[in-house]
Amino acid sequence: MLRLLALATAALCTTPLIAGSASYNASNGELFITDIGLVGKTVRYRDVRINVRAMPVVLLGDARANTFNFDEATAVLHLPNVVYQGRAYSGVRVEGLQFDVLGAGASYEAATVAFPGAASFGAQATGGRGGRVITVTNLNANGPGSLQAALDEVGPRTVVFAVSGLIDAAVHLTRGDVTIAGQTSPGGITLRQLHTTEEPFCDQQIDCAATSRKADNWILRHVRLRPDARHDDGLRLRYTRRAIVDHVSIGGATDEAVEISYAQDITVQNTIIAETVGDHADRGGVLINYSNPAQGYELTRLALHNNVFNRILGRYPEFSRESAAAANTVMDVELSNNLYWDMGYFVDINNTTVSASDSGQPIYYRLNFAHNYAFGRNAAQPEPMRFGMVHLATPQGAQPRTTTWFSGNQMNLYPQYSDYGLMYCCNDYPDTPRSNTAPVYAVAQRHDFPGMGYARAADLPALGVLTAGAFPRDPMDKRLMQAVERREITLASRSVNPAGDGSALPWANGAQPPAVPLDSDGDGMPDTWETANGLNPQVQDHNGTQLAMPLLGMPGYTNLEVYLHLLSEQRLREGDGR
Repeated sequence: MLRLLALATAALCTTPLIAGSASYNASNGELFITDIGLVGKTVRYRDVRINVRAMPVVLLGDARANTFNFDEATAVLHLPNVVYQGRAYSGVRVEGLQFDVLGAGASYEAATVAFPGAASFGAQATGGRGGRVITVTNLNANGPGSLQAALDEVGPRTVVFAVSGLIDAAVHLTRGDVTIAGQTSPGGITLRQLHTTEEPFCDQQIDCAATSRKADNWILRHVRLRPDARHDDGLRLRYTRRAIVDHVSIGGATDEAVEISYAQDITVQNTIIAETVGDHADRGGVLINYSNPAQGYELTRLALHNNVFNRILGRYPEFSRESAAAANTVMDVELSNNLYWDMGYFVDINNTTVSASDSGQPIYYRLNFAHNYAFGRNAAQPEPMRFGMVHLATPQGAQPRTTTWFSGNQMNLYPQYSDYGLMYCCNDYPDTPRSNTAPVYAVAQRHDFPGMGYARAADLPALGVLTAGAFPRDPMDKRLMQAVERREITLASRSVNPAGDGSALPWANGAQPPAVPLDSDGDGMPDTWETANGLNPQVQDHNGTQLAMPLLGMPGYTNLEVYLHLLSEQRLREGDGR
């Protein structure tokens, strides 16, 4: 396979590992894999298409299928997920594979990123790598053993959980170099909010000083954010850099589910953004707004990919930059492989520092908008989708610097249109959608952002059902994703939670969450796992690196990071919501 791929690919380059997916077409025997490596080697390949010559042995639930790789010695193919006939399957092991390589994209030398599958601008976060382990032992808002106390510490640290349930408070992340490993909570962990600053809101002031405590370099995985009447936003990222949010579930906000301001090198991926409630629901998705270049927090290099927006009425996201300091700046944005389920409005990209107006100073974008899928209500249903998929206000200024790359975007209501044909043009869009003609600011090639592999838009519902959000899933996420699995829309207003399950926990009323595994040495890895993998459960060996190649097939990760990645994949296999 190595020889065949080498002939088919472009020159080797160094780039971060990208998120992977696979799909199999039984009608022609073609298997498409967005990213794959070879066991024991660091070289990886993008967008590989192979023809399966004979139906091999296929096994599901294989723990070794935790990264996309092929073992040349045994002819075993490991696939964490595969989409087949509209459904996704996890932990797929293919034995005795006989195939021909039909084509492949560029090959690259995989770099160690936040975790296997971390992608785009925030993937270079290291979080708590190489530091100490802090265990959360209670659900208190603060004090010894609380999550807040762990986040208030300084220095590289990984936060693990020996508790499950709801922390009924807003949590503030104001010191970086931290990994929050929610997957270590046996029954899952829920917060009301997570904010990265405690500073007063200073909005559009050009002289707004940067916060004295900055949350730079952090990783957040497998946490649910469920605001209630006392809290507004779910996730508020301000004055923060180099961070990645992965497998998080956000629902029930009364303002925005997510706000990102004064931030750069941020990735939000594999996350469910759902059901903002109340009077602000029409603006309740993701707001990307304020910028402060003078203080080193220019709003740029942002990625939202492989997320599910479910029953969100507006802001998919909205890009505003209502800061005088943002005038004439260019924002780099990767907005790709997102599933917009029950979409109620368009992705809104403003063109000046005064939102929805040409009266402010111009702002610009370099945008990749690729392989997104929108599913909206038709004209016979209440609150139908009356718009296109995306609206980009005409770039202003004598020499506009906005450039956009669109590729592979689809919408259920207008299957004959794609990409620029799905741009909102006019109030009567459903009757006269615009042509597919590319605007003057369109470019033919992808912007040179960190490497990404793109799943096909049609596969996103199946992949979302399998992988989106925090695991184990709570009742709210199960309800939302079961609708996606059935290809249904809940016709209740998108400004309410029709089931009232915003604070429900994964286990039934009166039941107890799963038991916490024994970790004698407090290094974040259970005794049974350490023993099974040749480590000493009585010695803190979490910062060793001897397990990275044997278990992940790639170097550079600590033993603790290997365990956390395998645990994340296990959570997905066990709790896919079916």
